[in-house]
Amino acid sequence: MTISSCIDRAAIAAADIINSATPLECTLLGVHPRLFCITHPFEILRQRLDAEPWKHWMERLRRDGESRLTIQIPERLMGVSNPGFDARGIGGHLISLSLLYRLTEESKYRDRVLYLMRRLDGEPNWGDSLTYGHWAQGYAVALDWLWHDLDEATRHACIETLYSRTRYVFDKWATYRAGDAFGYTWNIAAVVLGGVMAAAGCLYGERADVAPFANLAWEKMHAQSNALGPDGVSPEGIMYGGYYASYLTANFFLAGELLGHDLFAMTPWLSRYAMALYDQSLPRASWIADDAFFMQGDAHGNVFGSESVLRIIATATGDPATQWLADEFLKSGFGSVSPFTFLLYDPGIKAVPPLGRSPFAWLEDHDIVIMRDNWSGTESASVVKCGPNVGHHAARRYNHPLGGGHMQPNNGEIQIFSHGGWVLTHPGYVYKNTAFHNTLLINGVGQYGENSEWFEDLPYRQRRQYPFMERAEHHELWDYCIADMTLAYPVELGLRRLRRHVLYIRPDVWIIADAVESVSPITPTLLFHTAFPVRGSDSNTFVGRGEKVACRLRFHAAAALKATTEDQPRIHTGGKTHGTMPLLRISPATAATRHLLVTCVQTAPAAAEVTEAVQIDVSGLEDEVRIHTAMPRLTVTLTPFSSQAPAAKDA
Repeated sequence: MTISSCIDRAAIAAADIINSATPLECTLLGVHPRLFCITHPFEILRQRLDAEPWKHWMERLRRDGESRLTIQIPERLMGVSNPGFDARGIGGHLISLSLLYRLTEESKYRDRVLYLMRRLDGEPNWGDSLTYGHWAQGYAVALDWLWHDLDEATRHACIETLYSRTRYVFDKWATYRAGDAFGYTWNIAAVVLGGVMAAAGCLYGERADVAPFANLAWEKMHAQSNALGPDGVSPEGIMYGGYYASYLTANFFLAGELLGHDLFAMTPWLSRYAMALYDQSLPRASWIADDAFFMQGDAHGNVFGSESVLRIIATATGDPATQWLADEFLKSGFGSVSPFTFLLYDPGIKAVPPLGRSPFAWLEDHDIVIMRDNWSGTESASVVKCGPNVGHHAARRYNHPLGGGHMQPNNGEIQIFSHGGWVLTHPGYVYKNTAFHNTLLINGVGQYGENSEWFEDLPYRQRRQYPFMERAEHHELWDYCIADMTLAYPVELGLRRLRRHVLYIRPDVWIIADAVESVSPITPTLLFHTAFPVRGSDSNTFVGRGEKVACRLRFHAAAALKATTEDQPRIHTGGKTHGTMPLLRISPATAATRHLLVTCVQTAPAAAEVTEAVQIDVSGLEDEVRIHTAMPRLTVTLTPFSSQAPAAKDA
């Protein structure tokens, strides 16, 4: 790092105060490069390139960089559709190629960076959303890292480009009419702040009136920290939550190095982030790059930035389990090596797996319960979700929209993965419709937030009432939870109570008991989206077989049911159909004010028959459900219309 000259930075800083105590003002004034390289300088990184893991990572970084050198950039970038080319990616190109230049001093990387910067100079409008965030972060990093390779006139022009594009965003946010500024747990807010924070870090002291950018970033990052709950779960789910976290953690890292704020220590969410991901993962032997998790929000393809996010958290917190999970993700091919992975990896934090971790987890803020047989890597596993879309923590503190539109109306949904394959699946990235999820419709009506291209949580925010997980228990032979779904449905339906009880008996039996009470007669409908078609085999029983797993669904109550199977069109955001999903619909034959629906799901390897291993007795008044299994020898009694704990004993 060296200090550039030619302007009176002390005079600029004296008139452009952040708070007079930040490293930017006290020790880094005029120093470049300074983004992401204060505690991890390039000089040390260059010395490590012949040692592992940097040597292998460098090979991958070079391959990725070489491909970026030849990508054709469309003539126009903003305001036009360029099929097959995402203009936002230019920001990432700038960071990767600038890092390669800093490490190799090969002019081809520098020349490509300068070309891309000129292209962005020629775009008078970077907007105020995702494109701005990607471009401004990448442009700021490139300008900072190539600072001394630019002549004075070019550097000045770049400063003004970055300043003017960021000023546009700042002025819009300063009106207090821009919703993005208040979406504290929304990916767009974090991405936009990625541009603002990087621009502030690069430009401070180089021209007047940059301190407001730094103070805006500081204020909003504190708001994000305060809005995030304690369980490490993003309201937008794992995929778009990963997008959010990739920018949040980079911003927090810069805030520590440049502004002197340790937001990692202030944010319990980050200390739980890695293990919350791990808890929601599929069995380890089934991880592939684009399918490794139980998903709650919109999802398609790879999880954005998962490994680099974990590297930053591990470095900032010193957590060995987070470092281990980052290693596991990289082994599984979750994307290419990120510049942040390469730059911020701390070899002093030794990876340690979380041995002895319980196979049961209750992510209590968003009320997600994960039940698995064990952590062998080939186990059966399942998840049930029922809680506030933004989490209890944020729901108690805010009534403005925090989490964007990538959430789903899926309270009470159960997903099951067993014997190496999906049994009950999540729908992916779909139109916001309860009918796409493994939950219930009431009189054909779904939950609040549906029937929209984006999830709409206004009814929840107006009423300040949310569904919740009433109980969750872990036992040696079985696990159990009660999802109180009542408040997820429109009040006009007249529901008094809707409780979904899920009993998991290891290794591969699930009992789902839905107790429904209402003011006037209603008809509930159970929805089961299977990974393969199922067919009726005998009375109230359906069976199916996939490549790796077979399943059997038997309905023990009500006695008279209506059942249909179909290939349900999967409607993507925008209204376009993207394939179909096998769907089994089950409804009681008649409407009533009280319903008990009891479903048993069993699984086995695809080559085996799924023989009935469970006896279920429903009392005449439907106030008790007794479940008997021979292997293991167990009897469990549920009281579906109450929240009482189940009674269990050896059979």
